[in-house]
Amino acid sequence: LVKCLVYFLISLAAWAICSAIIRWGYAIPMRGSLLLWFVYSSLFLLSIVALGQFFSAVMPNPIVATSISLVFTSPSLVLSGYTWPTIALPAFYQKIGQVFPLTHFVIGYRNVALMGCGFSAVKKELLLLGGIIVVCLTLSCVIWQLRLNRIAGNRCREGRACVPTGIRKECRI
Repeated sequence: LVKCLVYFLISLAAWAICSAIIRWGYAIPMRGSLLLWFVYSSLFLLSIVALGQFFSAVMPNPIVATSISLVFTSPSLVLSGYTWPTIALPAFYQKIGQVFPLTHFVIGYRNVALMGCGFSAVKKELLLLGGIIVVCLTLSCVIWQLRLNRIAGNRCREGRACVPTGIRKECRI
């Protein structure tokens, strides 16, 4: 989880720079609450970091995890409404698009930043982003714990002495 925090802080710095460029470089006004925009963007960034952590936990090595995350990005750009209006997509693809955090971010960006809407307009998206975070981080932690237990079990079967400590076995050489 410390790794997630580092990636989140780096992403937050990039978000701040991009938001400043949008606001002052391109003169696009922020019509909504800056606090709501910050909270909303933070949840989006956390959901992306959590999704990356999940891919990292599921895949056998970092190269495959990176490849899968890049493959995941392409459909998210189309199905989220970022590059193509979701209303023009068939209902099946609209439902698939709900899996991607970018879908919910695009809705919130439009509602908060461009239209000046408040919390009630993005409450559903905030909850969905929070759900993505909770599910991905929970599954990641469970998967990593199972991997650690399997590694510890393999070491014990190799002839090293196993000393039970609490609920996990710890192997001693």
